[in-house]
This record gives sequence, structure tokens and C-alpha cells, in this order.
Amino acid sequence: MTTAIEPSADGIRRLIADCAPGATDWVVDRLAGGIASATHRITVERDDGEQRQFVLKIYPDGDDTPTLEWHRLTFAARCAVPTPVPIRLDQGGAWFGSPALVMTALPGHILPRPIDIEGFTKKSAAALAAIHQTSVTGITSTLRRPAQWQTWTPPAGIPAGPRLDSVIAAVDELREIAPREHAVLCHDDYHPGNILFQDGELTGVIDWSAARLAPALSDVSYHRAHLAVVFAGDAPERFLSHYRVATGVPLDQLPLWDVLAGAHALRQSPNIAHSVSALGFDLNAAGAARRSETFIDSALRRVRP
Repeated sequence: MTTAIEPSADGIRRLIADCAPGATDWVVDRLAGGIASATHRITVERDDGEQRQFVLKIYPDGDDTPTLEWHRLTFAARCAVPTPVPIRLDQGGAWFGSPALVMTALPGHILPRPIDIEGFTKKSAAALAAIHQTSVTGITSTLRRPAQWQTWTPPAGIPAGPRLDSVIAAVDELREIAPREHAVLCHDDYHPGNILFQDGELTGVIDWSAARLAPALSDVSYHRAHLAVVFAGDAPERFLSHYRVATGVPLDQLPLWDVLAGAHALRQSPNIAHSVSALGFDLNAAGAARRSETFIDSALRRVRP
């Protein structure tokens, strides 16, 4: 669940001195929905009345994610979608005693209400298509790392039996196929909680700490699985239809990627439920697990019709 690290007043003063020298006043607000880090918005005001907003992420001691996210955010700046700009890295913990990262704050909110599912899936598909079409020339070593299909292990949430056997067989098949697929820039944590909207328009994609080079369908299925858990209904199919129109990417192997993404969502169902419940959704871990299982079973039927 979300780390309980909170920024001390002295640490905030040190941060302000480094990131916004001359600021005379500031307000710190906790942001909901994070899991791996304590995330806050800092609004600062200067003598001349100018206001700026930053996002601060504080990680547990020893976590090297801030450095990785710094490099990945720097690379993500070339995407044709708004992304945060990294401002200051404190991997050594000078501000709060544990690693931290400061970046620009994008306008918008996570999962605005009321939610227009058609508009959400159309715009999120267009943004993901734009990410996948980003040039990877000069890609950094931090984006070349083992992917989920390489490191996957069966989730404890699937008991021994036919379903688990089918999931293992599907992932084994995917391991044979994936290395031959074209790799693109993938966000690798593309879910509704990392997409910002304002007045019905997509205003940014956040949390690039997991970004990597991988087949596009790994991102597509990951998002579909999360849509199935958070929204249920036909949201995954609406998203897929829009993504297909935007990219024309072959979808022959999608069921295999869906199995992997569904198994990942099942493993993460307590975290998913915790995150979206903090945003006002009525979803508990058991409900998230059931929806993940339904998504897995649908994918398995398409793998072996």
C-alpha cells in the first residue's frame, strides 16, 4: 500500500530553497492514489505573486526508483503527450532522510466525475498510441530491462487447477513469441490512475517510473486489465477499438498478453482496490480479484477457443 512517509517542515524548507529560491509561501497537499511513494503537490508563491506547482514523490529508504524515474521522465519528454518535467533529484535523502524526486505538476485530475467511458477510452487510446509511436533513437539503458513476461511467476491468487495450468501455458507461449515482436516505448504502468483529465480533455500521463522498451501489446493489455477491474463492462473493448483505429497494430497475440495482464492485475488487486477506493470508487480487494479472474477467463477462452 501507499508508503506512510510524510515530508517534514524542515525538509520542505530545504526543498523550497533548492527548487524555488525566493518563494515566500507554500502549501503542501497529499495526493491520493499512490502506492509505491508518498506523493504531494506543493504550491509555492514568490514575492511578485507568481505561483508555481510541483509534485514531490518520497520513496522508502534505499529505493532507487527516483533515479530511474528521473531518467525515464527525461526520455518521455519526447512523447507527443504532456508528461511531467523532472526538476530536482534527491536520491541521497538530504531533504527527508529518504530518496525523493520533484517534478512539474500537470493540470487535471485522476478519474474525473462523472466519467464518460467512451471519451475516456478514446482519449486514453490516442495517448497510448502516441507514446508507442515515440522515436526510440538513443534510448537509454534504463529503458532496456527485463519485461513482465520475462520475470513473471504464477500469482498466489490462482489456486492449483485447470485455470492456473492454462495461465502458465499461455505465458510460456508468450515467452516464445514476445522476443520476436517489435519493441516500442512503453509506459508499463498505464492505468486510469496515471492519466489526467481536465474539462473532458486528457492533460497528461504521469508516473513513468516503470517505462521500458517492450512490445506495444504489453501496454495495451495492461491497460485493458485495469479497465476491466476499475470500470468493468465493455470499457476494455472500447479502448481496444480506439487503439486499433489509431495504430493498426496487429492484435493476433492479444489474448496471450491479456492473460499475463490479467494475472498481474489479480496479484495487484489489493493495491488496485486501495488506490481507486481512495478516489471514491466502491471497490474492495475481493471485488478487484473477481474482476481480474473474469478478465483472465475471457482471455483464456480466446487463447484456446
